[in-house]
Amino acid sequence: MTTSILAANVVSVSIGLCFSFVAVALSVVALKAVDHWLFPTIDFTEEVKKGNVAAAVVVAGMLLFMAVVFSSALR
Repeated sequence: MTTSILAANVVSVSIGLCFSFVAVALSVVALKAVDHWLFPTIDFTEEVKKGNVAAAVVVAGMLLFMAVVFSSALR
């Protein structure tokens, strides 16, 4: 009985990790797509590296929005 509970927990954690990796990969791809198509003249990566806090807040907002969308889509 305990081995079946342990096996079920391992499977559940594995599925959760797989969904997490898929969500992170989709978020990175979507962030690059939004960065390229919606803001072609602004390189957010360079702006954040230069210390531009406003660009970092915009990128964080986009990532948070995409995380909410992808997490609800993957459920």
